[in-house]
Amino acid sequence: MPVIRTKLLCYGLSGFLCAAGAIIYLHQNISATPGEGADLLLSFAATILGGVYMYGGDGTIPGVLVGVICLASIASALTIAGVSPSNYQGVLGVIVLAIVLVQARIRK
Repeated sequence: MPVIRTKLLCYGLSGFLCAAGAIIYLHQNISATPGEGADLLLSFAATILGGVYMYGGDGTIPGVLVGVICLASIASALTIAGVSPSNYQGVLGVIVLAIVLVQARIRK
């Protein structure tokens, strides 16, 4: 089975279906805002914080629950520190990036 051609087909089909879904979504809602996918970052950050390896293999449900609790604690700490809600996404992005870099270094 040709691996490269299969990967290209899968990624191409995935991109096409994402674009089709976005077009259908826009058609139903008539508009879109930049924050449409903000909840996806939260779920992604919770799973990464919970110890799920980004490239597959490891991870448990209790670990993800710990990640959700850590994420809620971080959000509360940011609120107490006076950080504006519009900056939460940037802080979460930095946290996810740091964890992914640590995971990549550990796996090598």
